[in-house]
Amino acid sequence: MVPSLEEGWIESGAMAGGALSPAQARLYAECCQLVDRARDVSALAQVTGTMLGDLLRRVDDHAYRDKMQGKVREFFQLQARNGMASEAVAASLKHFVKQVVLLVITNHPHVAPPLPEADASGTEEDTLAASREATEIPEIEQPLGPTAIKGVPPPEAKICDSFSELLIEAICWRIDTVATFFHRANPDLIREMRRPFLLSPDFPARFKEVVRRFIIPLMTSSRSMQVLEGGRDWRAVDTAAFWEILEEEGKLDRLNKLWDAAWENYKLVREWRRDPKTQMRREVWVRKPELVDMREVLASPDYDIPSVKNEQIELFRALLTDFDRVDMENAWTKLRQTYEQEMDQRIYQEKARDGALRDSLLKCFDDFPDRLSEFLALLCYFTLPKLSISFLMKFTHNKGTNDDERNRKIPYLMRFLAQDGVAAVKSIEDGEEDKRQRAIADYRARLREAGNAKVPTGAMGWKK
Repeated sequence: MVPSLEEGWIESGAMAGGALSPAQARLYAECCQLVDRARDVSALAQVTGTMLGDLLRRVDDHAYRDKMQGKVREFFQLQARNGMASEAVAASLKHFVKQVVLLVITNHPHVAPPLPEADASGTEEDTLAASREATEIPEIEQPLGPTAIKGVPPPEAKICDSFSELLIEAICWRIDTVATFFHRANPDLIREMRRPFLLSPDFPARFKEVVRRFIIPLMTSSRSMQVLEGGRDWRAVDTAAFWEILEEEGKLDRLNKLWDAAWENYKLVREWRRDPKTQMRREVWVRKPELVDMREVLASPDYDIPSVKNEQIELFRALLTDFDRVDMENAWTKLRQTYEQEMDQRIYQEKARDGALRDSLLKCFDDFPDRLSEFLALLCYFTLPKLSISFLMKFTHNKGTNDDERNRKIPYLMRFLAQDGVAAVKSIEDGEEDKRQRAIADYRARLREAGNAKVPTGAMGWKK
């Protein structure tokens, strides 16, 4: 239920001031147009906060402005908890916002100074534009709604004709369920650096080829596979239900062991060999020929991947067993919201303290495997506009006192930051952030100057 204006938190009796002046009517009409154009409730909340801030710029109005914005924020937060998708709720909220704006314009006539007389050489629109130009304060663009990130849904489950086919497809389905989580993209954000392999949409197809060629044959050659198949008719089981059935029957651990053993087979091993020149025995790492083939399959110009060694094999193994999509989605929602509250706040959010996003990422390292947490940090960089190379570099110092220690604990994050071109990108990002901070400081200074001088604020300062 949308509250009425008589509930007490907005000044009572404000509507009794009679007809609006031409300037007030024009200003109110423009506000209503902005409200009507809000595409969703989040955008409406942003527009409302921006309007209140622009209308009530004067120092004498700041207390009233803060009160109004606080109450409106509380109401939108309440609607968020109750569900904000209903078109009926959105329509009622738009009506409510229009009433709020009308109260402000009626109670504070100075927000709409008299329109200048239109002379013979110009239209009324021309003179209104001239009036605005005289009083307008440069705007700091503010985001509307949540950060624009496009996610990729998990793959659809499918039915197979046999257990052997189902086994392959169920493993590939599980891989895609994890991989697509990292394929989020921000259409408004372009990063110059190459994406790490797990963040690239081109990686899963290559990885599944590796699984089909090198891993599945070793798994199916084991006698334990007959135990997994049992006497069940698997033709009615899809690739999602496959995992539920194995867990219910206590067979999931057996499958995971087969998976782990298959990957273990391709790890480099230490052997003592005689040096042909010195005839001295020394310990060397030995790789199997199949590992070279595996590297060739996974290599791609479209993403960055290290040469596959034991550490990468451990990560590949963990993709099936240690990465849970539901837990990852919950962690991501927290990271995105914390980012917005600290670095890119919306009107419907409370301001987070400095360092909140850093602490949320560190908590991921407590709750999840380190490799998963590293890629979550990298995903943040590729989707959240105000998160920079400088932020990532500072963050790495939480995982070690020197580069050697950090390379052991967060190898993929450190590899990303060691790429060619990082220094140039960092310089550009730092320059843009410095420019943005100066613009914000200048904007606030102009607002203070305008408020202290009691400058009329009829001009609208938000984007249309």
